[in-house]
Amino acid sequence: MLPKTQRRRAAVAVLSILALGASSSAPALADVPVDANVDAATTVPSTLVPITPPTTGVSATTVAPATSAPVPTTSALVVAAPTTSAPATTTTTTTTSAPATTTTPATTSTIPAPVSGPDPCLTGCPVASQLHRQWYIEQVGSGNADATGEVVAVLDGGIDLEHRELVGRVRRATCAPVEATNLMHGTAIAGMLVAGANDATGLGPVVKGLTVVDIPVFEVVDFESSTNSAIVAEAVRCAVFEGATVINLSLSGSCSNDDELRTAIRQAIAAGVSVVAAAGNEPGGGSTCPAAYPGVIGVAATDIERATRTATTSADLAAPGFGVLTAGLHPLAPHIVISGSSFATPLVSAAVAVVAAKNPTWSPARIEAHLVAVADWSLINTGDDAVPFLRIDRIGRTAPGFLAVGTSGQFVAAGDAVSSLSSSNPEPDLMWTASCTGAWSVDDAGRLRTHGTARSFGDLTPFDLAAPVVAIAASPNSTGYWMVGADGGVFAFGGARFFGSMGGITLRAPIVGLTPTESGNGYWLVGSDGGIFAFGDASFYGTVTTSGVVGLRAWDGGYALIVRSGAITFPRLSFLKAPNGVTVVDALVARDTQIGADLWLLGDDGAFHSTSGRASVPVSPSTAALRATHTSDCSTE
Repeated sequence: MLPKTQRRRAAVAVLSILALGASSSAPALADVPVDANVDAATTVPSTLVPITPPTTGVSATTVAPATSAPVPTTSALVVAAPTTSAPATTTTTTTTSAPATTTTPATTSTIPAPVSGPDPCLTGCPVASQLHRQWYIEQVGSGNADATGEVVAVLDGGIDLEHRELVGRVRRATCAPVEATNLMHGTAIAGMLVAGANDATGLGPVVKGLTVVDIPVFEVVDFESSTNSAIVAEAVRCAVFEGATVINLSLSGSCSNDDELRTAIRQAIAAGVSVVAAAGNEPGGGSTCPAAYPGVIGVAATDIERATRTATTSADLAAPGFGVLTAGLHPLAPHIVISGSSFATPLVSAAVAVVAAKNPTWSPARIEAHLVAVADWSLINTGDDAVPFLRIDRIGRTAPGFLAVGTSGQFVAAGDAVSSLSSSNPEPDLMWTASCTGAWSVDDAGRLRTHGTARSFGDLTPFDLAAPVVAIAASPNSTGYWMVGADGGVFAFGGARFFGSMGGITLRAPIVGLTPTESGNGYWLVGSDGGIFAFGDASFYGTVTTSGVVGLRAWDGGYALIVRSGAITFPRLSFLKAPNGVTVVDALVARDTQIGADLWLLGDDGAFHSTSGRASVPVSPSTAALRATHTSDCSTE
């Protein structure tokens, strides 16, 4: 997947509530556009026309309550009918909405609930259509995930705090910029996050332990619900003040160059608060904001078949959001089936909270990298706008994470890794990344540079060298490093021990790399012709005479000779071929929970390619000429 910064513009112009065909037995809120393209000193929104839902979308339907204890059903699931057909249950398609203030709040006194047993909507609410169950919980594997202590701020039209599914799980922020005016959309969002508690009353919990803070941002002006970027920016700041772990923005609009909201979101992310936003409802549409902002996790919606049904250009993850069952408003119909990227967004917000609960020191960028790395790429892994499918049940797995150095010296992370490293050296000839938080670089004269947390143990600047330095390698515990010259001379620093060299010996081809053994008590040197020289506890397992040697990696009880077309393994002589048309520039061994160690080839196409058949992990679309032995395995960081 191309990084979203390569696929979308920045800043917000128009924000919309992202529901498709929302309806209930009372008049429902339409997809209402709101004006955020206003002067910085202006906070009064423009008058706008509500958006009519597409005629081919899934209509929202209300779920009638049971008059007795619900009985789970096991018959086949049926997708709701499009708006052009007569739905099985009462359905109202959206046109111009009535004022939000006409909505009747839900109550808890009119519907008797069973006193024990599982929540019936997990398996099927007692209504005609089998769409009325929480199929999305099973798809993302979220039923037992724990986010205890984490807070999701929902910036929307307001939430019905007395809804029977939400009582005690939602609080309204005292710093909210506006009053709650239309509760349908926000209540449905909250229902996706915290409805139910395994109390047999209806909906089951998506994840455990979450708290929602309600921060209304939509106002009713001339009978229309609207907001602007200044109001939403104030609400973002309010969410940070309220201690939110995640800010859920189920709204979207077109992008412009600059905006107060962009600044507020950037500050929230810098403060350690993750921001999740809907990517828009129009399939094939362009960039949408705030999902397109750097650092924001954009979300697309999928249906029960896991097909993407909404915009993907500004999306980083896809989650169920088309025809999903959640909390409604009307007291006689406390549940609703609804569609839109709005309702996929809270599932990702819940997943962020689960990661944060497990890893309280992780940054928003690190959390996003993990969710993308453990997501399911097998369903929709095609095209530039492909987005992986959210898998909450995979959170906590070790997944491949990579750090590489680009052609201009920039550090680039991929997979389950992020890096805050930066390099002011525009052309680092040689690089070895000690970890994802620190790295050393060295030029051909042996002059060392440190980056991030890496310490200096000395370099070769005081000496006249017989040959240029061609590689630097870290000891396994990163307490030292070796440098090696083209003539085979080895220089050890810090905790790296000297075990011998080829210095002073005539070689058939220059040395191009040094690779330590896993113990750090030895190393191999490799020449450009495939010549291999073993020292310390490194054993010689054989080689082949070949050209285009990139380097060597300890692998599978021996080593892998890395060449431009792939890797040749020893002592199990086999050839691991790179994908057609890809030239290998480096390789490393990365680990994950699923398959253990795997040899990954870094290609000139800017992607890491698994030699065991796993999906490739892209680094960046702008690194086609990414070069040299400058990678680190971040999968255990």
